[in-house]
Amino acid sequence: MAQLLAPYNNSMRLGQGFNSYTQQTCLDQAVLPDPTFAQSDALRRKAADVIYSPPVNVEKPSSDDTSSDSSGSESKLLDGAQSVSDPGTNADVIERARQEALKDSKKDSNSGLIVPAWVKPQIVTYSSRFVDKLSDVTDAMNISGSLSIKTATIGGKANGSYVDSDKFKSSDINFHLQVKVTNQVVEPGNYCIFNKIPHIHQDRFNEIYGDTFISGWESGGELNAIISMKIADKSKVFEIKASLEAELTTPSVSGAVKGTFEMTKNSITSDTETTIAVNWSGGGRIKDPTEDWSIASLKKAAAAFPDLVAITPQRTYAILTKYTALESFHLQNPDYSPLDYENAGVYTGSLLDNYMDYKSLWKQISFASYELEGNRATIDLAQPSQDVYDLAKVKGPLPPAKRSAQKLLQGSTKGSLAISQQGETTGSSNQTENEESIAVFPASFAGLIQARKLCRMEMAKIVSEVDAVAEDPSVATDVTRDSYFLNPLIFKQLVPIVRSLSAENAVLGVKDPSATVILGYNPPVHETSTLIPVYKFNVPIDKQDYRLQASIRKCAAKAEDYRVHGTAGEVEQVHENAQMFNALETLNATFCPSSIAVWAKDNVVQGIQVTYTKGDKMTFGVCNEKATDTLDLDGKVSEAIVEINIKTGAKDGKKYIAGISFATNACKLLDVFDQASFDETKKTSGVTLETFRYVRGDDQPWTLRGFFGFADNVRLLSLGVVWGKDSFVPTPNSLLPSPLCRNLLGMNQAMQKDVLGHMVRLQNRNKFIMGDFVFTDITSTKPVIFNALTDVESTWTIAKLGFATANSGPGKGRLSGLKVLYTNGRSLKYGAYPEKDEEASWVCDVNSPIVTAKLVTTKPVDGSSFINSVEFILAADNLGQLPGWPLDVGTVRFLSDEGEQSPSDLPTLVESAPKPGKTIWSMKGFYGEHTDELITKLGIVWGRS
Repeated sequence: MAQLLAPYNNSMRLGQGFNSYTQQTCLDQAVLPDPTFAQSDALRRKAADVIYSPPVNVEKPSSDDTSSDSSGSESKLLDGAQSVSDPGTNADVIERARQEALKDSKKDSNSGLIVPAWVKPQIVTYSSRFVDKLSDVTDAMNISGSLSIKTATIGGKANGSYVDSDKFKSSDINFHLQVKVTNQVVEPGNYCIFNKIPHIHQDRFNEIYGDTFISGWESGGELNAIISMKIADKSKVFEIKASLEAELTTPSVSGAVKGTFEMTKNSITSDTETTIAVNWSGGGRIKDPTEDWSIASLKKAAAAFPDLVAITPQRTYAILTKYTALESFHLQNPDYSPLDYENAGVYTGSLLDNYMDYKSLWKQISFASYELEGNRATIDLAQPSQDVYDLAKVKGPLPPAKRSAQKLLQGSTKGSLAISQQGETTGSSNQTENEESIAVFPASFAGLIQARKLCRMEMAKIVSEVDAVAEDPSVATDVTRDSYFLNPLIFKQLVPIVRSLSAENAVLGVKDPSATVILGYNPPVHETSTLIPVYKFNVPIDKQDYRLQASIRKCAAKAEDYRVHGTAGEVEQVHENAQMFNALETLNATFCPSSIAVWAKDNVVQGIQVTYTKGDKMTFGVCNEKATDTLDLDGKVSEAIVEINIKTGAKDGKKYIAGISFATNACKLLDVFDQASFDETKKTSGVTLETFRYVRGDDQPWTLRGFFGFADNVRLLSLGVVWGKDSFVPTPNSLLPSPLCRNLLGMNQAMQKDVLGHMVRLQNRNKFIMGDFVFTDITSTKPVIFNALTDVESTWTIAKLGFATANSGPGKGRLSGLKVLYTNGRSLKYGAYPEKDEEASWVCDVNSPIVTAKLVTTKPVDGSSFINSVEFILAADNLGQLPGWPLDVGTVRFLSDEGEQSPSDLPTLVESAPKPGKTIWSMKGFYGEHTDELITKLGIVWGRS
């Protein structure tokens, strides 16, 4: 049985019950001494108290001292011990015993110290090491991690309270120096009678008795010191670390490194913030009180500490013994075994480190909030990698300990029934519980408030968990419980990045990306490529075919310039004979597409071939004979594919690629799919169809470079897109134009023709972007198309918006017309809008640029779908910036007469102004279709000033 120790405190008594996990005292006199040894044991304990009691300052021995004879010293000490109860002679007895013992002292030739002859051989342990986790310190000091979590202080405000957890977490270097000295181990053998209290239920045994009892003491001393260094110049961390280690870990060869260390002392003083926290028991005065604590004084104190402890020892640890070691315990409790916490140490240490991490993050969030409120900091949205997103998931709620449930079930009959039913419900919910994904917190005060709330909840869960382990140690070996906690390293990468702001930059309104980070995680620049994933999948990468997983991860280093996007078709059930292709394995900067060819038959895509500007070709699938369709790209105007729709068919549970469409930034189209033929086939074959849309972002100059997926001998089974980052295509002097429309492939032919006409007419189409749109199921042979691009200029600013509704018919009260009034006096009308504004349903002022739009469609149970609401968010100022505080949001909203509707499967669009480059974009007008007195399609035209 391993020896169990607990740090000594004055509330401890021999025979007292003790919980070794929580390090809390329990029932006094849980174990009683054997009466036959009680008297002799008392004499031994009193003698030990006299010899090892702390020194008392006595100016002069009392004149009542009766003897100074050195003979018979043991009996005189015992006599003195028996007279300790006399308060008038207590100090004299202790001093007389000490002087008696010092008469035969000898001078040590090495240290020069006087060593008392009565000191027994010591056990001295000197250890020094760099530590990264607080659990390393608590383990070395035998401090309970459970107690530290429950009290939020290392050691529960006892021997570990000197450790500043916040300083520890914020430092670059933490060095733990420890000297343990054991002079004597006192283990009275007569404490062996278990004191059983009648009528105590076994379920309360751990609460009343604990799992061990105090069976003895270790006497000696212990010195612990934490040196924490925060280094300004991170390049000197290794140098300072090496010097510190040489100074404190190799005292015998310190002369060899003295010169090097002296050279670094100046840099340590000027470049670091050093904190030295020291705690000791025993040894008396171990340092000159006029001397400050420093690395040099700490080293001297550690070297002299064992000899000082020999003169002035102190109780340092209580020796714990399990009840199962007592014969009387087994005789009185033959069917009960106390809880065993031996396997809970590692788990509790992990909980302690996480708790202290969250405690530090809690304070950082509070400090960041104060700095932001005082305009002394800036805030930005965190940008974690895809791997972090995948790990930012937790289950909930945390299930209780098994022992707790069993304990409740043993209550009254009525209570047992209620608890049993609740337990069944809980068990059922645990079986069907879903993981909750933790999203990135908004870069605002609201986001910081949310982060503080989640931080506090995680700390509360950890506190509850140590209670569960104390109740049932088997919880510590349950590997599934980790999934109920969010790792603090993941949490740190989700909170906003808050940087300090100098007074100068605050006045100028300039952000400094190199400023000190107060909160959040700002990855080093040289590690950016490893943090950005090279993939963006519909389903997690671990659910992709293992061959594709290996291929993607092999190309991880290309994440800066490429992205694989998908996948459409078969994902998890690709048969072994299918052939995998991945253009990313071959692509480099010289591969720029010049044409795309597609082979298809009966709405089944067999293969695709990409030809590049230098004549290279990549084939995906089966590409025999003549291609079905071809799309040539104009390199002279830097034409590139920016939008792709992939249609997948499914029959008898097997998926395949049924069609594919392309759109370029010059509004050129290629659609390889016959909708009429598919509709006829669907009536008899039972084939289902699904569409996947892939488009580049406005602020990301990505264009199509190739494909990845699987194919068999006759068709493509799955297909994904490989995007490449472009600054020019194909020559350095030809910039890549932005696409005029975000969803050209989603439009009907009439709208596509209208967009193409504007592409030809506009002199500078880079000043406008047609956003996505919502649509209804109302159809007409003669729809009216409207588009602000026909008249609007990029310099126009919206002053008012007008909304009109139908006055009669089935569309009564629904959106029928729109009007935009500009600050220059011009206005544009769309749909059925009345001649006079006062006849409209609502006209509202727009005081600042519109930067976000929300368009909602809905469908009643009996009737056609319609556009139910149009809502806009206004910028906080004329610079197009979004509000930093949610309560400052300015909105403009139209709602149909039918009011709020329940969600439907029709699209709801939320879209923000583009952000390419450093230009300011805002809403300039509308585009869409008007059919039978109603707006049936509606989108936003964005423009830059």
